[in-house]
Amino acid sequence: MKLEVKELLEEVGTEKRFHFAENWDRLETAQGQVEFTEPVVFDGKATNIDSNVLVQGNITSAVELHCSRCLKAFTYPINVDYTEQYCRANKDGHDECRLFHGNEIDFTQPVIEELILALPMKWLCREKCEGLCPQCGQDLNVAKCDCQVEDINPRMEVLKKFFEKE
Repeated sequence: MKLEVKELLEEVGTEKRFHFAENWDRLETAQGQVEFTEPVVFDGKATNIDSNVLVQGNITSAVELHCSRCLKAFTYPINVDYTEQYCRANKDGHDECRLFHGNEIDFTQPVIEELILALPMKWLCREKCEGLCPQCGQDLNVAKCDCQVEDINPRMEVLKKFFEKE
């Protein structure tokens, strides 16, 4: 995902539209690997703003995640708006922009970052997923089980034992 910007940088106000579509296999996240089910598509435009490049666009794809509660695989669509300012690496005062070298901007790493940030903190197949029974492993979304699950705070279990003695 590299954009040639040599002609773009010749005149302030110049715009260049772009479209990238790449098939990626997987993405490493803090929660594990995720597989892509659709190509990563990045559509946008780059604008020369006083020797810097303003990039605005949209990143779309879909990944296969595994539910944190019931462990079933599900497809999660990703649709992210992207706005970033780029400036040459040899310029001073570039605290508020990403750097690029030469005459091209490589979007690979920024797109990876945006895709990771677009993933939910907790991977759920649906908001009201009931998960698995902690005793027998039954998927509670499919059927209920007959297990007796006592929801006791482990810090208070000592008090329960104290009252059982009396």
